[in-house]
Amino acid sequence: MLVVSYMRNECLRPYGCTSKKTVRAEVMACLKRDTTLETALNSYAYKRVKRHTLREARVTEKLEKQQEQERRRRQKHQELLQAIVQASREFKEFHRSAQARVQKLRKALQTYHANHEKDRKKEELRNEKIRMMKLMEEDDVGYRQLLDEKKDKRLVYLLKQTDEYVESLTGLVRQHQQTEKKRKRDERKEAKLAALRQQLQQQHNAGGDGGANGGGNDSLHIIVRNSATGETLKDLDEEQRNRRIIEKMRNEEDEYDNKNARAQMESYYATAHRVKEKVVKQHSTLGGGDDTLQLKPYQLKGLQWMVSLYNNNLNGILADEMGLGKTIQTVALITYLMEVKKGNGPDLIIVPLSTISNWKIELDKWSPHVVKIIYKGGQGPAQTARTFRTKGRF
Repeated sequence: MLVVSYMRNECLRPYGCTSKKTVRAEVMACLKRDTTLETALNSYAYKRVKRHTLREARVTEKLEKQQEQERRRRQKHQELLQAIVQASREFKEFHRSAQARVQKLRKALQTYHANHEKDRKKEELRNEKIRMMKLMEEDDVGYRQLLDEKKDKRLVYLLKQTDEYVESLTGLVRQHQQTEKKRKRDERKEAKLAALRQQLQQQHNAGGDGGANGGGNDSLHIIVRNSATGETLKDLDEEQRNRRIIEKMRNEEDEYDNKNARAQMESYYATAHRVKEKVVKQHSTLGGGDDTLQLKPYQLKGLQWMVSLYNNNLNGILADEMGLGKTIQTVALITYLMEVKKGNGPDLIIVPLSTISNWKIELDKWSPHVVKIIYKGGQGPAQTARTFRTKGRF
């Protein structure tokens, strides 16, 4: 306002009285003065007081309420977002800790099962060693007791099947033996009856000649003595004597059956291996004179069992575990038959091709004096065997 009036006054001055530079300086001085007054003297001189109406107050209150509601809404939304973020953090932390627990539990279970498996294998090895010791000691009761304690269903089933087969074989062997014994008893009975008939006929002829020479007797008394029992059959006619002899034979059969009642309860081994031969020490030809080559006690028992098979014309399987010397026991049987039984062969041994070299080594080691031919391949080994047999070297 002041600037405008000042400019109006200046415009009213005559043209050419003042220059532009002067006018500019005056205008700037007025502006500085007005600014200084506005800031330093009275600031209310340039303000206008506004009157507030009731309508404006209501609008202001409404706006304030809206602002407060908006502030509360934003605050709730912020709290909800913070709660969601916190829940997500807790959720992740829970599952992270749960996964860590699961991994820890998995590792613990794996460690437990690994240790349990190791302990189980150690226990199985220990039980297997104990069972092998029981078998070597021929302690059948202890072996079966171990199987019952350890609940080894597979071996128990195999032993049960073996017992059934052995019982069946024992029954067949006993039946065959009883048939043979019955046949022999019948033969002995027929021989006894024939001898008695011949003796009675001779005595009857002798008595008939005496009666004719002595003038004849109404009653003829014959004294007969049983050659088998020594019993005297006196004052008996022929029918009574025959009846007495038959009854005596029946009594003998009953006594024979009673004596064999205990034998029927024996095992298959005792039934089948009637011819027994003990092998208490190693024979001299086994080992080739080397004192360090000696059979173990269980190998001597295996040799005795195979010799019993040979004596009783039986077949058998040497079912020892691996590493117990089945090859050595077979070589021992061959040398035993040559030395003791004078059975110089030839003997045929059929083995897998992969074990021929091992058989050759064991034969050279334990029986160097035994002539052997390794037959495998084509006509070459066959020609060698034919040459050995022709020259009598085999």
